[in-house]
Amino acid sequence: MNMKAFGVASAEVARVAQDAIRLTRRMAYYLTSIFTLLRGVRNWTVLVPIFSGLGGRRTRLLRLRHPALVIAVQNAMEAWIVKETCLDRCYERMGTPILDGWCIVDLGAAVGDFALLAAHCAPHGVIHAYEPQPDLFTRLAANLRHNAAAQVNAFAEAVGARTGPMTVMTGATWAPQLRASAADMHTATALTVAGVTLADVVARLPGGVCDLLKIDCEGAEYEILPAAAPALWPRIRRIVMEYHDGIAGHAHGELVTLLEQQGYRAHCHPSPVRRKIGFLYFTRSDERPEAC
Repeated sequence: MNMKAFGVASAEVARVAQDAIRLTRRMAYYLTSIFTLLRGVRNWTVLVPIFSGLGGRRTRLLRLRHPALVIAVQNAMEAWIVKETCLDRCYERMGTPILDGWCIVDLGAAVGDFALLAAHCAPHGVIHAYEPQPDLFTRLAANLRHNAAAQVNAFAEAVGARTGPMTVMTGATWAPQLRASAADMHTATALTVAGVTLADVVARLPGGVCDLLKIDCEGAEYEILPAAAPALWPRIRRIVMEYHDGIAGHAHGELVTLLEQQGYRAHCHPSPVRRKIGFLYFTRSDERPEAC
């Protein structure tokens, strides 16, 4: 075998090995997730129609043990997100524990899973949750009522590069997509909603300072963050976000570079099961890290 053929064969072996490792990790993740759901959801029998699709698309309540929250969901994706946020505590594990008294912003609040967790952890804090998709916002508002989360203020607004009407693209998935271009979104439906900038969001907080900014905007992070003025960043102490690579050619390294230039330290946690998704956690360089 010549060296060229040997190199090709070695690369193929390495690729197969990497695929096998990913498959093993994926299977382990989903297996442990089943036990997490059964252990963490008090009325676990409701998971059967949610994940099987039996009974159609209807709203069902998940009654969690710890934290003791009641969250209305309509499909398996929403239930899975509740599992990751409230039972796995992914944003805290990948970022920081939520402390009482903090001012917290939730961009891409969906049905309110993170906002409710933040309210549970910070009963004397202030939480502002943003969700522009009408169907999700309705469930977000209902979930806040179910849990008497008075410290959470919900805004039916999109966050983007400018203040004013914005187009939110909703497709077949559970979350809205806010993009400059929707050419590849053949099944999407366009909605015009009220829009604000990240500076507007922070200005609404007491003292105009955000202790923790959570972002899960299905790719809109590549529009929201670069549009912010440098003067805004010292008023945002911590950022934890789910990144989405491959959106209009973007990758999370762009966000790391941007925020490191603005005085943040970056920590990256790729997803164990999805190649183009993971978590980023940023802290100001002059902030002392919390003990996790």
